[in-house]
Amino acid sequence: MAAPAASTAWFSVLLGLYLLPGGMGAILRGHLWAEIIDEFDRSPGLVAVTGVVAFVVGAIVVTVHNVWTSPAAILVSAAGWIACAEGLSLLAVPRLWLHYAR
Repeated sequence: MAAPAASTAWFSVLLGLYLLPGGMGAILRGHLWAEIIDEFDRSPGLVAVTGVVAFVVGAIVVTVHNVWTSPAAILVSAAGWIACAEGLSLLAVPRLWLHYAR
């Protein structure tokens, strides 16, 4: 099933609105990254909630837009699958994920 171009564009805008400020924050506040990861590591509840949210968001994207027909559609679908994998890995093996985040 091909996704309408409008849904691909809509998800692309949402993805950009998430990634752009996130990337800018990482660049502008990169010196705080170690502290943020340490705080995240000390809060298993936060790790679990973050994993659930990442998985649910990814699952919604994959359910609504699992299309591999154009470059933009591929990026949107891949982002959904990556979010699912990130969420599941945070839930299943948080230590491994935190190790790579450091």
